[in-house]
Amino acid sequence: MRIDGRWKRTAIYMATNLILLVACVHLAPAQAAVDLKVRDGKIRVASAGYLCEITNNSGVNKALGNFAADHIGLALGRSSRFEVFERARLPEVMNEARLQKLFGDPRESRKLGKIFGVDYLIYGKVLTASCPVIRNVTKQRKKYQTSYSAVGTVSIMHCLTDVSTGKIILQKQISGNASSSASPLEPSADALLQQASRQSADQFVKLLVPDGIQGSVTEILSDGQVMINLGSSDGVGTDTDLQFIRSVPVLNNMGKPVMNGKWPVTQEENIAPAHKAKDHCVARPFKIEKNYCIADVGYNSRGGGWGGKKFKKSADHFTVIKKGDKVKLQARPEEVN
Repeated sequence: MRIDGRWKRTAIYMATNLILLVACVHLAPAQAAVDLKVRDGKIRVASAGYLCEITNNSGVNKALGNFAADHIGLALGRSSRFEVFERARLPEVMNEARLQKLFGDPRESRKLGKIFGVDYLIYGKVLTASCPVIRNVTKQRKKYQTSYSAVGTVSIMHCLTDVSTGKIILQKQISGNASSSASPLEPSADALLQQASRQSADQFVKLLVPDGIQGSVTEILSDGQVMINLGSSDGVGTDTDLQFIRSVPVLNNMGKPVMNGKWPVTQEENIAPAHKAKDHCVARPFKIEKNYCIADVGYNSRGGGWGGKKFKKSADHFTVIKKGDKVKLQARPEEVN
């Protein structure tokens, strides 16, 4: 079949623009879900509580709501941007009946906002929670071996209300899960459900904590450390990490750079040593000033079946970092011991 030259040029033009469109979507910067008001340099918030009407034989599941609320309060409290009302003082004015009323009528938050002295209330409801445990019996060398596996899944509706208007400005249903496999001992369903609840809470916190602000390496220091031009005024705190990134050309299916006029189209890639490509370079700030920070260079090692990560300082990762490399602010992952 012979293709007319005009149609061939049109097809090439459309294909090139499709590649550029995909690249632009990939390069879209992270946007904050909500723009929160600041008073005296802080965002004032209270984690009021989470309804949970799910029960089991031991009644432990009913505590998942308090677990989620406590975790959100602690996570936001680690950020220098937030001033969090102490949940220890909540029982004085907050009970399940009032929380139920708050969930049914967000305008109730205006009264609670005055009591707590905050601008925002976080609350919600545990919608579903399940953790089936499976017992597996296998025969190995004429002996029977028993192992257990389980997956805990929790779905939570999170709400953020502006107490000045009584309106919900952010509402998100987020699921979390945690698993244990091939364990010789029966796993704790309660522990897995708490881990899943924490994962859901962490995802909600990421919508409120800055993630995606970019800076660059201004100095390569000794002892595996770098100076970065982001500081506390940019949201850097004890709850954040800095991910190293570089711009690389976007290649077409022929392995050649996609061009936008005279210039190649680029995309951002995480930096990592060649022999540890999955362990991306991360900066962990330890000295944080208003407009800059000093950080150790390493990576966040992957956790086991219980989830979580642990930062490890690494000379291999430090050697691939260059002055001028870009960094992206991101929430620090949950740490494991």
